[in-house]
Amino acid sequence: MRPVASPGPDTLDQASLERFQTELIEHGFEPVEGDLGLWRGPIADELREHTNAETMVIEFRDGWPFQHPRLIVEGLDADHVGANGEVCLWASGASSAQWTTWQGYRARIAEWAARTRDGFQLEDFALDGHLDFQRRRPGLATVELARLALDERDARLGHIVASWDKAGTRLTIEPGRNGPVTGRWYLIATPPNRRPKNLEEIRSLLDGRQRSNLDKRMAKVRDRGLPQVLLVAWDREFGREALVLLAEQESGEAVVCAIEVAPTDQETLMLRAGPDAELLATQSITLFGAGAIGSHAALILAECGIGTIGIVDHERLRPGNVVRHVAGELFVASPKVDALSFEIGQHAPWTKTQKQRRSTWNATLLAGAATNRDLLIDATGLTSFTMLLAHVAAKAEVPMVSAALYREGAVGRVRRQARETDTPLWLRKPPGYPVIPPSEDEAPRFEVGCSAPVNNASPLAVHSIAAALAESAIDLLTGRFLFEDERIVVFRPLTEPPFDRIGTVS
Repeated sequence: MRPVASPGPDTLDQASLERFQTELIEHGFEPVEGDLGLWRGPIADELREHTNAETMVIEFRDGWPFQHPRLIVEGLDADHVGANGEVCLWASGASSAQWTTWQGYRARIAEWAARTRDGFQLEDFALDGHLDFQRRRPGLATVELARLALDERDARLGHIVASWDKAGTRLTIEPGRNGPVTGRWYLIATPPNRRPKNLEEIRSLLDGRQRSNLDKRMAKVRDRGLPQVLLVAWDREFGREALVLLAEQESGEAVVCAIEVAPTDQETLMLRAGPDAELLATQSITLFGAGAIGSHAALILAECGIGTIGIVDHERLRPGNVVRHVAGELFVASPKVDALSFEIGQHAPWTKTQKQRRSTWNATLLAGAATNRDLLIDATGLTSFTMLLAHVAAKAEVPMVSAALYREGAVGRVRRQARETDTPLWLRKPPGYPVIPPSEDEAPRFEVGCSAPVNNASPLAVHSIAAALAESAIDLLTGRFLFEDERIVVFRPLTEPPFDRIGTVS
């Protein structure tokens, strides 16, 4: 197999590249057909036990010295080797810079060869399995593996269907018998020693019934031109691994391509929810005010794992709101509670939302909204409502966190009322709780059809104070209490101390 020639790489350090290539010459390498991007030389001694090849190719790519050169070797039969012979020495974006010298490059080859012989480490298997397959197709194959019930079938195979999105980049796989593309899933009883690279290797891993079924699937493709989707799964020490294949007819033959698999299982999504997700899953909050600050704070909390969020707001989303709101143009004229609930569902499907489209100034209704809640969050930006809610929260003995922006987003404040040592909001006075000074020269801004003045705070300030609000909420819900009961964040310094410096005023 001969690698495809490429032009010499674009580099930010030509001198170091030339030094490395000089070392290659000293060790018997030379450019392939004069191409300075491809160098062929004698096979590394450590690789001889894994291949009969006598040579190997080093391919330099744009981005030297920050992107490592590829290593391509024929005949390697091991994990972490692509179908084109590329050896996965480093993950994409690695920063070790070990490859900038021949000594470092050889050391990595020796390490790879040792792991091939003795067993790869757990983190090595995070590399994408579809890249090992002989043929690949762009796109993502999304699937909720739990819905396939792979462990509930003694036969270790079952029906699946799949459909492409309009762009042809996402293949959604579901259990079923009828759909645009039909197929089967197969659970391999004995995990393979390495990831399969072609259909024949997959076939060799199946039992008799699975193999017979696979042959029928491929006959449908070859003889009738009916595409088939195949999902092959097996278990390793780190968990379940899957490979998604799409078989299509090409020139009267069945051609199989691998598609990058992307699980949608909640367990997979929760890997990115942060370390507090398990604890937060049992927590419930009520948010008052689903506007700019409230929508972003609620979405952050949901993404971090909050179990239930009650959303209270009576307004509809206006075109001007979308500049700072989590919801976009598609939700204009929709209730803000609906827009926020939808976005939370898209980002954090584990969070249950409860919508109340109303303005809650009635103390009895407020007390009802506080019932069986672990936290109340005020993001209305209305001082009078904040004080009302503070009294209701104190009476109901429910913790509360509030946030607002001032002076066109120059200053933000997050308040907590939860512990016995937290001063009730209505009793906070200077000097312990400095008053944010009003402005005498900031002209009010109005929008036609909007009954309230527009706070011209930057979306940057909105995102920042929303994150601070969510941070304080999680700090409270986890019982860490690392923050004081009031934080003032200065984004742009004012003339009056202590607001004349950027940073946090506690």
